[in-house]
Amino acid sequence: MGDLYNRKTMFLASIAVFLGASALCGTASTMNELIIFRALQGVGAGGLGAGAFALIGALLPPRERGRYQGMVAIVMAVGSIGGPLAGGVITGHLGWRWAFYLNLPIGLICIAWCQLLLHLPHTRCGKVVIDWLGITLMTAMVSTIVSAVMADHSFQNGAARGRAVTRSAGRRPLCFPRGGCCFPVVASGPARPRGTRGWSRYA
Repeated sequence: MGDLYNRKTMFLASIAVFLGASALCGTASTMNELIIFRALQGVGAGGLGAGAFALIGALLPPRERGRYQGMVAIVMAVGSIGGPLAGGVITGHLGWRWAFYLNLPIGLICIAWCQLLLHLPHTRCGKVVIDWLGITLMTAMVSTIVSAVMADHSFQNGAARGRAVTRSAGRRPLCFPRGGCCFPVVASGPARPRGTRGWSRYA
């Protein structure tokens, strides 16, 4: 999506989704509402994670990207360890709702900083047709592979099962022509350019 429209726009949209979902989580009155709002928050968080690395690729030359990607990975690792600890302290002293509300001022600062200081070229060219079918098939294929591998505690048996699922469930659907899609999720043939219409590169 960032390649088709604009990485900055998609990154800011991800922050907005994350903040909106955080506010909704803080106001949830039932467990079902909290689960739904947390799922929405995960959508925004996924966009933030992917968008951060995409911005690094857009802002830095290849020689410098590894260092900054490593920094982002370190921050994610520290957050995964310190986040639950901080959440426990906040929940114990302020209440569980504040574990979500505290995202709001930080996120608003991030939006203002990106809007004012982050300048990227607009990359969209011409009419864009998103490959929704390819996205759906790819998601189904990856989910099936992960489920098949995790269903068996033996790595070798699970890996063999995952390869079989890849060949049977994912490979053939992705290689069907998808007419009208100028930007397929996976384009066909190692020698075909990015704009090749409607085939899968790795299928």
